[in-house]
Amino acid sequence: MPSTRHILIVNGRKVRQPVFIIGAPHSGTHLLARALKRSDGVHLTIGQSSVLRVIYAFARRPSIHDGRGEAAASVLRDAFGQGWRITPHGCMDCVPECREAAGLAAERGVSVDWVHADLLDYQPGPGRYNLVLIAYIQLPADRLTALARTAASALAPGGTLLAIGHDRDNLDRGHAGPKDPSVLWTPQVVTAGLTGLTVQQAEQVNRTVTTPDGERTAIDTLVRAVRPRQG
Repeated sequence: MPSTRHILIVNGRKVRQPVFIIGAPHSGTHLLARALKRSDGVHLTIGQSSVLRVIYAFARRPSIHDGRGEAAASVLRDAFGQGWRITPHGCMDCVPECREAAGLAAERGVSVDWVHADLLDYQPGPGRYNLVLIAYIQLPADRLTALARTAASALAPGGTLLAIGHDRDNLDRGHAGPKDPSVLWTPQVVTAGLTGLTVQQAEQVNRTVTTPDGERTAIDTLVRAVRPRQG
């Protein structure tokens, strides 16, 4: 029997459920939250409005709990559940305090521009970026080629485009991944949109996946291309 998986270890204890860190001002809670947020393999959000509003309400009027213990617990549980829910746009919607706590941008002296848009409609500035990444965006072949074409247009001279996604052969020979063959990649579908780039690599690659039952192999498409320097 495989051992039960856990999501976090705190003081030697395996934690198998979502964790919420709540503390009074100056209690050191923020230091613990920041330390966890910067830890590998931990997703922690800070200052979620759905949680803060409920906590502030109870803090301002503790009497709303009196005689309503079960109802109050239900409200808190629902608020925490909403705060725990992660959506595709969750990081873009995250409050500034949460982003700042990660500290990554400040440590590297860079800034991040967050764009919330339909991926197939979005048009990045041409020739602006030194690195463009397409990662596990599973689309029908014509749309994937169009996306690769748009991504390539954003690449500056000398820049690199990397694309990786679930390969079509993964359906029969690999582990997990989408079951709809129409959205699985082939190198040819991606490179069809890379006119003007020099393709350095376009092939299937194996990826090791760790599961409760042992290691499994997934099959991906990996494409690497560069835009030639001018002159």
